[in-house]
Formats: sequence, structure tokens, C-alpha cells
Amino acid sequence: EDQPTLTRALLAARSIDSLRMPVYLWRIRRDGSSISQQRGDRADLADRIVTKRWSTSYVEEQGSRAVRDLWYRRILPVDLPEYLRRLPDSSPEYAAMLRSCLAEFWGPGTVPLEEVRLPREMRELALAVRDGFRAPAAA
Repeated sequence: EDQPTLTRALLAARSIDSLRMPVYLWRIRRDGSSISQQRGDRADLADRIVTKRWSTSYVEEQGSRAVRDLWYRRILPVDLPEYLRRLPDSSPEYAAMLRSCLAEFWGPGTVPLEEVRLPREMRELALAVRDGFRAPAAA
């Protein structure tokens, strides 16, 4: 996973350059085998939670208060919508794992889930999942 490595690199950097041309390319594989295409898989979610823990631990140790606030509000939840979108077709175990993840990362001691920067409908869904909502299966 690149998130823990990138987190460490960004926190250690003295400056960051932004390039206009793409230097990182994601491809959608026809066979659906890339990690990014496995968001509805419980194993993928479990792996993602582990990498979020690693990165969060480093941010907590090395980041300033402002960096930690930015982490919880804007960076940590960046891929959360992809997991929330998979809920209708997911298992009860997947939903429970996602609910646990929401409680672990956003709450007392971090940033309330209500203040996380997500599109309104995704934030509302995240709050509902945190509070026990289980999305009905897709028709």
C-alpha cells in the first residue's frame, strides 16, 4: 500500500512540488483484479483499515495539531465514499467492519464524523452507518 509510505514522505518533506502533467497512472483492469476494484471485498476493507492505522499512528506521532486536524478532516476520509458505495452489495460482516472503522477514526479525541470533508450525501450515509443503518441490497 502506498498510503503509509506517502504519509511518512509528506510529513518529512521540507517542501512539496506540484506538477501539472500526470506522473501516476491508474488503470481499470478488465478482469477486476486491481486493489482499487476490490473495494467491496471484506479483505480489502480490512487491509485498508490496517494501512489507515499505520498512517494515522505516524501522523499522531509526527504531525502538528494542524496536520492532525487536516488528516482527520480531509485526508483520511478521501476513499471512504468508495467503501460506502459498496454497502448495498456487501455482507453484514463488511458493514460491521465499516461501522467499526468509522467509530475508530472519527470521534472523541480526533474529529467528529459530522465535520469530515465529504460530499453531503456521503457524510450523511457515513453517519447513518455509524449509527447502525444497514443499506438495503441493490435490486
